Amino acid sequence: MPSPLFTDPGPAGRLGDLIRNARVWRSLRQEDLARRCEISTATLRRIEKGDGTGPSVFVVVRLFHELGLELDRLTGLAPPPQTGPCPDHPYVAQAQSHTRL
Repeated sequence: MPSPLFTDPGPAGRLGDLIRNARVWRSLRQEDLARRCEISTATLRRIEKGDGTGPSVFVVVRLFHELGLELDRLTGLAPPPQTGPCPDHPYVAQAQSHTRL
């Protein structure tokens, strides 16, 4: 089993770390922050763990507002977008197969 020290948590994990660290720094319990943001404690727990597909933008905005975080903190969480078409996309593969004829 790989060591958690050497795995990249991905954008959802980095968002969860940011939210958890801000919550703990402000001495808030998960239950209190969840209530203020009108989400369930289970949802906040999943967000902080980086589980699932990620929260909606509305939930993130509410969490950031309650924690006093600036939204520009989000820019460093995700990798930069790819330029050009994704090579795994079916249309790209189809176009490449036609050009090889």
